[in-house]
Amino acid sequence: MDKVDFNTYSIYDMYENMYYIINIARSIVLNEVKDVLKNGGKIEQITKIESRIKSYVSLIEKMEHKGYELTWNNVIEKINDLIGIRIVCNNLNEIYEIANLVKNDARFEILKEKDYIRKPKESGYTSYHIIFRYKCKIEEVTIPIKAELQIRTVEMDNWASVAHDLVYKKKKQVVG
Repeated sequence: MDKVDFNTYSIYDMYENMYYIINIARSIVLNEVKDVLKNGGKIEQITKIESRIKSYVSLIEKMEHKGYELTWNNVIEKINDLIGIRIVCNNLNEIYEIANLVKNDARFEILKEKDYIRKPKESGYTSYHIIFRYKCKIEEVTIPIKAELQIRTVEMDNWASVAHDLVYKKKKQVVG
């Protein structure tokens, strides 16, 4: 990969390159999280671990909603969930054990925690979120990428999926 000054491009001009780079970073970050779980003896307690990159449409909507100029720097610095990782386990104790493993690993710079288990959202949503920065080295470039880790039980995950679908479908309905 050639060195490119990403700050000279808008997101619209460089989306394909950005997505390619972020997808590599997603894979690296996911493997680092899995390594923490494996080394901490928690990998067997995980029923599901998945990751995603914020979609182009969601990214643009979020940037515009927050009033940020659409630049590479703003995406990297302002968007906390460009990469999302979800860990689903069996019980509440495991959630906090997993969270502590991640928080105590020097590879991750913890930026924010949100305990929606002790303080659920008004909607009833429960989960434990950790926003962290990880310095991804991709060839000769180091990118300090932010990711949001969600840790929840199987029951919490099922509830969140149903609630998300209901809210999403409601937003998409056309009033006639």
